[in-house]
Amino acid sequence: MRVVMSDETKTIASIDIGSNSIQITIADVCKSSVTIRHKEKTNARLGASIDAAGRLDERIFKESVRTILAYTKLAREHGADVRAVGTAALRKASNQAELVSHLRQACELDLHVISGSREAHLIRRGVMRGMPHLTQTDTVLVDVGGGSTEISLGQGHDIKAVTSIPLGGLSAQHQYFRRSSTSSFSYCCTVRRLSKRFAGIAGLCRDLGFSVVVATGGTAQRIARILAHRDQSSQNEIDGAEFTHGDLAWLVSQLRIHERQKTLESIPGMDPSRADIMLGGAAIYTAIGQSLGTNVWLVSKSAMRTGVLTEPSWPRL
Repeated sequence: MRVVMSDETKTIASIDIGSNSIQITIADVCKSSVTIRHKEKTNARLGASIDAAGRLDERIFKESVRTILAYTKLAREHGADVRAVGTAALRKASNQAELVSHLRQACELDLHVISGSREAHLIRRGVMRGMPHLTQTDTVLVDVGGGSTEISLGQGHDIKAVTSIPLGGLSAQHQYFRRSSTSSFSYCCTVRRLSKRFAGIAGLCRDLGFSVVVATGGTAQRIARILAHRDQSSQNEIDGAEFTHGDLAWLVSQLRIHERQKTLESIPGMDPSRADIMLGGAAIYTAIGQSLGTNVWLVSKSAMRTGVLTEPSWPRL
Protein backbone atom coordinates (compact mmCIF):
# COMPACT_ATOMS: atom_id res chain seq x y z
CA MET A 1 0.00 0.00 0.00
CA ARG A 2 1.41 3.40 -1.00
CA VAL A 3 1.45 6.15 1.62
CA VAL A 4 0.28 9.51 0.26
CA MET A 5 1.77 12.77 1.51
CA SER A 6 -0.80 15.05 3.18
CA ASP A 7 -1.62 18.65 2.25
CA GLU A 8 -0.08 19.82 5.52
CA THR A 9 3.14 21.79 5.01
CA LYS A 10 6.15 20.46 6.90
CA THR A 11 9.65 21.87 7.14
CA ILE A 12 12.08 19.06 6.35
CA ALA A 13 15.86 19.00 6.02
CA SER A 14 17.73 16.46 3.93
CA ILE A 15 21.39 15.89 4.83
CA ASP A 16 23.10 13.85 2.12
CA ILE A 17 26.51 12.39 3.00
CA GLY A 18 27.90 11.37 -0.38
CA SER A 19 31.26 10.32 -1.79
CA ASN A 20 32.07 13.76 -3.16
CA SER A 21 30.22 16.15 -0.85
CA ILE A 22 27.97 16.62 2.17
CA GLN A 23 24.87 18.64 1.32
CA ILE A 24 21.90 20.04 3.20
CA THR A 25 18.59 21.12 1.71
CA ILE A 26 15.94 22.69 3.95
CA ALA A 27 12.48 22.97 2.41
CA ASP A 28 8.81 23.50 3.15
CA VAL A 29 7.14 20.38 1.77
CA CYS A 30 3.52 19.49 1.10
CA LYS A 31 1.68 17.27 -1.35
CA SER A 32 1.69 19.90 -4.10
CA SER A 33 5.01 21.72 -3.67
CA VAL A 34 8.59 21.77 -2.40
CA THR A 35 9.81 25.27 -1.53
CA ILE A 36 13.53 25.48 -0.82
CA ARG A 37 14.53 27.61 2.16
CA HIS A 38 18.26 26.93 2.21
CA LYS A 39 20.88 24.85 0.40
CA GLU A 40 24.54 24.37 1.29
CA LYS A 41 27.37 22.05 0.27
CA THR A 42 30.75 21.04 1.68
CA ASN A 43 33.19 19.20 -0.58
CA ALA A 44 34.26 16.51 1.86
CA ARG A 45 35.53 13.89 -0.64
CA LEU A 46 34.75 10.97 1.68
CA GLY A 47 35.05 8.58 -1.25
CA ALA A 48 38.72 9.48 -1.71
CA SER A 49 39.55 9.21 2.00
CA ILE A 50 38.99 5.48 2.55
CA ASP A 51 42.29 3.78 3.39
CA ALA A 52 43.57 0.30 2.51
CA ALA A 53 41.79 -1.15 5.56
CA GLY A 54 38.49 0.28 4.33
CA ARG A 55 38.27 2.98 7.01
CA LEU A 56 37.52 6.66 6.54
CA ASP A 57 40.61 8.77 7.14
CA GLU A 58 40.58 10.10 10.73
CA ARG A 59 40.93 13.75 9.70
CA ILE A 60 38.13 13.50 7.13
CA PHE A 61 36.02 11.60 9.67
CA LYS A 62 36.34 14.44 12.20
CA GLU A 63 35.76 17.15 9.60
CA SER A 64 32.66 15.34 8.35
CA VAL A 65 31.30 15.06 11.89
CA ARG A 66 31.76 18.82 12.38
CA THR A 67 29.98 19.54 9.10
CA ILE A 68 27.07 17.22 9.86
CA LEU A 69 26.68 18.63 13.39
CA ALA A 70 26.64 22.18 11.99
CA TYR A 71 24.06 21.24 9.35
CA THR A 72 21.91 19.50 11.96
CA LYS A 73 22.01 22.59 14.19
CA LEU A 74 21.08 24.79 11.23
CA ALA A 75 18.16 22.53 10.30
CA ARG A 76 16.78 22.55 13.83
CA GLU A 77 17.06 26.34 13.98
CA HIS A 78 14.68 26.30 11.01
CA GLY A 79 12.36 23.99 12.95
CA ALA A 80 12.94 21.21 10.44
CA ASP A 81 12.59 17.46 10.79
CA VAL A 82 16.05 16.16 9.87
CA ARG A 83 16.50 13.24 7.47
CA ALA A 84 20.13 12.18 7.09
CA VAL A 85 21.31 9.59 4.57
CA GLY A 86 24.70 8.14 3.71
CA THR A 87 25.38 6.61 0.31
CA ALA A 88 28.29 4.95 -1.53
CA ALA A 89 31.25 6.11 0.58
CA LEU A 90 29.59 5.10 3.84
CA ARG A 91 28.34 1.84 2.36
CA LYS A 92 31.99 1.04 1.66
CA ALA A 93 33.55 2.39 4.88
CA SER A 94 34.23 -0.27 7.51
CA ASN A 95 33.86 2.33 10.28
CA GLN A 96 30.45 3.61 9.18
CA ALA A 97 28.92 2.30 12.42
CA GLU A 98 31.28 4.54 14.41
CA LEU A 99 30.03 7.59 12.53
CA VAL A 100 26.38 6.58 12.99
CA SER A 101 26.92 6.01 16.72
CA HIS A 102 28.88 9.23 17.19
CA LEU A 103 26.16 11.35 15.57
CA ARG A 104 23.40 9.68 17.56
CA GLN A 105 25.24 10.41 20.82
CA ALA A 106 26.40 13.91 19.87
CA CYS A 107 23.13 15.35 18.55
CA GLU A 108 20.50 12.58 18.56
CA LEU A 109 20.70 12.37 14.78
CA ASP A 110 19.70 9.11 13.10
CA LEU A 111 21.93 8.66 10.07
CA HIS A 112 20.61 6.03 7.66
CA VAL A 113 23.25 4.39 5.45
CA ILE A 114 21.02 3.25 2.61
CA SER A 115 21.52 0.52 0.04
CA GLY A 116 22.15 1.33 -3.60
CA SER A 117 18.72 -0.05 -4.49
CA ARG A 118 17.03 2.20 -1.93
CA GLU A 119 19.03 5.14 -3.25
CA ALA A 120 17.76 4.39 -6.77
CA HIS A 121 14.16 4.35 -5.49
CA LEU A 122 14.61 7.73 -3.79
CA ILE A 123 16.19 9.14 -6.96
CA ARG A 124 13.16 7.98 -8.94
CA ARG A 125 10.78 9.55 -6.42
CA GLY A 126 12.67 12.84 -6.70
CA VAL A 127 12.79 12.86 -10.50
CA MET A 128 9.09 12.06 -10.83
CA ARG A 129 8.27 14.84 -8.36
CA GLY A 130 10.22 17.29 -10.51
CA MET A 131 9.08 15.90 -13.88
CA PRO A 132 5.50 14.66 -13.40
CA HIS A 133 4.96 14.58 -17.17
CA LEU A 134 7.16 11.45 -17.24
CA THR A 135 5.10 9.40 -14.79
CA GLN A 136 3.33 7.48 -17.58
CA THR A 137 6.47 7.03 -19.69
CA ASP A 138 8.94 4.13 -19.64
CA THR A 139 11.97 6.01 -18.38
CA VAL A 140 15.56 5.03 -17.64
CA LEU A 141 17.07 7.12 -14.83
CA VAL A 142 20.85 7.30 -14.50
CA ASP A 143 22.43 9.04 -11.51
CA VAL A 144 26.23 9.20 -11.67
CA GLY A 145 27.36 10.08 -8.16
CA GLY A 146 30.84 10.29 -6.74
CA GLY A 147 31.17 6.65 -5.69
CA SER A 148 28.32 4.80 -7.38
CA THR A 149 25.93 4.89 -10.32
CA GLU A 150 22.25 4.09 -9.84
CA ILE A 151 20.17 3.01 -12.84
CA SER A 152 16.46 2.23 -12.86
CA LEU A 153 13.82 1.58 -15.51
CA GLY A 154 10.14 2.07 -14.84
CA GLN A 155 6.98 4.14 -15.09
CA GLY A 156 6.50 6.69 -12.34
CA HIS A 157 7.46 5.10 -9.01
CA ASP A 158 6.98 1.56 -10.35
CA ILE A 159 10.37 0.04 -11.12
CA LYS A 160 10.88 -2.82 -13.57
CA ALA A 161 14.68 -3.03 -13.30
CA VAL A 162 17.19 -1.44 -10.95
CA THR A 163 20.88 -1.69 -10.13
CA SER A 164 23.57 0.17 -8.23
CA ILE A 165 27.14 -0.19 -9.45
CA PRO A 166 29.96 0.92 -7.10
CA LEU A 167 31.59 3.20 -9.64
CA GLY A 168 30.97 6.95 -9.89
CA GLY A 169 32.70 10.03 -11.24
CA LEU A 170 35.16 10.31 -8.36
CA SER A 171 36.07 6.62 -8.25
CA ALA A 172 36.28 6.36 -12.06
CA GLN A 173 38.60 9.37 -12.15
CA HIS A 174 40.91 7.78 -9.59
CA GLN A 175 40.76 4.34 -11.19
CA TYR A 176 41.12 5.23 -14.87
CA PHE A 177 42.37 8.82 -15.23
CA ARG A 178 45.19 9.25 -12.73
CA ARG A 179 47.66 10.56 -15.33
CA SER A 180 47.97 14.30 -15.94
CA SER A 181 47.15 13.82 -19.62
CA THR A 182 44.61 11.46 -21.21
CA SER A 183 45.09 10.40 -24.83
CA SER A 184 42.16 9.82 -27.15
CA PHE A 185 43.12 6.15 -27.42
CA SER A 186 43.25 5.58 -23.65
CA TYR A 187 39.93 7.40 -23.18
CA CYS A 188 38.22 5.20 -25.81
CA CYS A 189 39.69 2.08 -24.19
CA THR A 190 38.35 3.22 -20.82
CA VAL A 191 34.87 3.79 -22.25
CA ARG A 192 34.90 0.26 -23.67
CA ARG A 193 35.87 -1.15 -20.26
CA LEU A 194 33.15 0.90 -18.58
CA SER A 195 30.57 -0.29 -21.12
CA LYS A 196 31.20 -3.85 -19.95
CA ARG A 197 30.45 -2.82 -16.35
CA PHE A 198 27.03 -1.52 -17.39
CA ALA A 199 26.22 -4.08 -20.11
CA GLY A 200 23.91 -6.21 -17.96
CA ILE A 201 21.47 -3.50 -16.85
CA ALA A 202 21.67 -1.76 -20.24
CA GLY A 203 20.74 -4.99 -22.03
CA LEU A 204 17.81 -5.54 -19.66
CA CYS A 205 16.57 -1.99 -20.27
CA ARG A 206 16.78 -2.50 -24.03
CA ASP A 207 14.86 -5.78 -23.76
CA LEU A 208 12.10 -4.25 -21.62
CA GLY A 209 11.94 -1.08 -23.72
CA PHE A 210 12.08 2.60 -22.83
CA SER A 211 11.27 5.98 -24.36
CA VAL A 212 13.29 8.51 -22.36
CA VAL A 213 16.69 8.50 -20.62
CA VAL A 214 17.18 10.96 -17.76
CA ALA A 215 20.53 12.01 -16.28
CA THR A 216 20.60 13.23 -12.68
CA GLY A 217 23.23 14.25 -10.15
CA GLY A 218 25.92 16.89 -9.94
CA THR A 219 27.90 15.71 -12.96
CA ALA A 220 24.83 15.77 -15.23
CA GLN A 221 23.91 19.28 -14.08
CA ARG A 222 27.48 20.49 -14.58
CA ILE A 223 27.53 19.04 -18.11
CA ALA A 224 24.33 20.96 -18.84
CA ARG A 225 25.74 24.21 -17.43
CA ILE A 226 28.96 23.96 -19.44
CA LEU A 227 26.93 23.31 -22.60
CA ALA A 228 24.66 26.27 -21.76
CA HIS A 229 27.75 28.50 -21.61
CA ARG A 230 28.95 27.11 -24.93
CA ASP A 231 25.58 27.71 -26.58
CA GLN A 232 25.03 31.05 -24.78
CA SER A 233 21.68 29.84 -23.46
CA SER A 234 20.08 30.50 -20.07
CA GLN A 235 21.78 29.04 -17.01
CA ASN A 236 18.37 28.98 -15.33
CA GLU A 237 17.01 26.31 -17.68
CA ILE A 238 19.14 23.34 -16.63
CA ASP A 239 16.10 21.34 -15.51
CA GLY A 240 14.81 19.69 -18.67
CA ALA A 241 17.90 20.54 -20.71
CA GLU A 242 19.25 17.93 -23.11
CA PHE A 243 22.67 16.73 -24.14
CA THR A 244 23.71 14.28 -26.84
CA HIS A 245 26.55 11.87 -27.55
CA GLY A 246 28.09 14.60 -29.69
CA ASP A 247 27.87 17.07 -26.79
CA LEU A 248 29.67 14.59 -24.53
CA ALA A 249 32.38 14.08 -27.16
CA TRP A 250 32.87 17.87 -27.38
CA LEU A 251 33.04 18.17 -23.60
CA VAL A 252 35.59 15.35 -23.32
CA SER A 253 37.78 17.04 -25.94
CA GLN A 254 37.67 20.26 -23.90
CA LEU A 255 38.44 18.42 -20.68
CA ARG A 256 41.43 16.69 -22.26
CA ILE A 257 42.80 19.96 -23.68
CA HIS A 258 42.45 21.80 -20.38
CA GLU A 259 43.75 18.79 -18.46
CA ARG A 260 47.03 19.01 -20.39
CA GLN A 261 47.19 22.76 -19.81
CA LYS A 262 46.17 22.40 -16.14
CA THR A 263 43.35 24.90 -16.71
CA LEU A 264 40.25 22.75 -16.07
CA GLU A 265 38.75 25.33 -13.72
CA SER A 266 38.80 27.96 -16.49
CA ILE A 267 36.25 26.11 -18.65
CA PRO A 268 33.17 28.38 -18.79
CA GLY A 269 30.44 26.94 -16.57
CA MET A 270 32.82 24.66 -14.66
CA ASP A 271 32.47 24.20 -10.90
CA PRO A 272 36.07 24.34 -9.59
CA SER A 273 35.25 21.81 -6.87
CA ARG A 274 34.15 19.29 -9.50
CA ALA A 275 36.69 20.04 -12.25
CA ASP A 276 39.06 17.20 -11.41
CA ILE A 277 36.38 14.46 -11.61
CA MET A 278 34.37 15.58 -14.65
CA LEU A 279 36.24 13.31 -17.08
CA GLY A 280 35.36 10.24 -15.01
CA GLY A 281 31.68 11.22 -14.92
CA ALA A 282 31.55 12.06 -18.63
CA ALA A 283 33.13 8.69 -19.46
CA ILE A 284 30.45 6.86 -17.47
CA TYR A 285 27.62 8.73 -19.21
CA THR A 286 29.26 8.03 -22.58
CA ALA A 287 29.61 4.32 -21.81
CA ILE A 288 26.03 3.96 -20.56
CA GLY A 289 24.65 5.92 -23.52
CA GLN A 290 26.45 3.64 -25.94
CA SER A 291 25.31 0.53 -24.05
CA LEU A 292 21.68 1.70 -24.04
CA GLY A 293 21.87 2.78 -27.68
CA THR A 294 20.55 6.24 -26.82
CA ASN A 295 21.76 9.57 -28.18
CA VAL A 296 19.72 12.05 -26.13
CA TRP A 297 19.83 12.61 -22.37
CA LEU A 298 17.26 14.68 -20.47
CA VAL A 299 18.64 16.43 -17.37
CA SER A 300 16.74 16.52 -14.07
CA LYS A 301 17.76 18.76 -11.16
CA SER A 302 15.43 16.83 -8.86
CA ALA A 303 16.89 13.54 -7.64
CA MET A 304 17.65 11.80 -4.35
CA ARG A 305 17.48 14.83 -2.05
CA THR A 306 14.02 15.67 -3.40
CA GLY A 307 13.10 12.02 -2.92
CA VAL A 308 14.23 12.16 0.71
CA LEU A 309 12.30 15.38 1.32
CA THR A 310 9.07 13.99 -0.15
CA GLU A 311 9.19 10.36 1.03
CA PRO A 312 5.88 10.01 2.93
CA SER A 313 6.81 6.83 4.82
CA TRP A 314 10.12 8.10 6.24
CA PRO A 315 12.09 6.66 8.02
CA ARG A 316 10.89 3.29 6.74
CA LEU A 317 13.79 2.30 4.48
